[in-house]
Amino acid sequence: MKEISEINEIPNSTNTYSRIRPISKRWKSVTKHSHPNQMKAFVDTKISQYELVLGKVKELYHNSGEICYERDFKHDNENPFTIYSFLTSTFWWNIECDFVYNINIEYQFYNCPFEQEIRELFRHFNISLYVTEVRKEPSLTAFYKAVLAYQKPQFIYFL
Repeated sequence: MKEISEINEIPNSTNTYSRIRPISKRWKSVTKHSHPNQMKAFVDTKISQYELVLGKVKELYHNSGEICYERDFKHDNENPFTIYSFLTSTFWWNIECDFVYNINIEYQFYNCPFEQEIRELFRHFNISLYVTEVRKEPSLTAFYKAVLAYQKPQFIYFL
């Protein structure tokens, strides 16, 4: 019988392990063959609706002098879940595809001068049922300052 207090030596291995394959972009993994019930069309539609509303939001903010952060994650090799993100000091708008392929669109307002117009855009583009208002902790203002301090300058510009 082996003593519990004995220290087992870990054998040295000469095997090398290849890098773990990173997670692919979640929404790109959805295909007509892998996901039934028109899931591919649903994902593509939600992304298109997000981009249409984003274009209208940028028109509202045009010439406001607001500093914004905007990043398209669709074709980079970084975040496998986030699709697109847009942030100003008064409005945050984000779309992502979670691990089980659900499209999540989140937003937050903070004294936004265009809040009513943006809410109307949600209704006009039929995404009211798919958007979720969230609260950034501790606040949207703190989140905004942290993003501007952390993110690369090519994603930050004046509207």
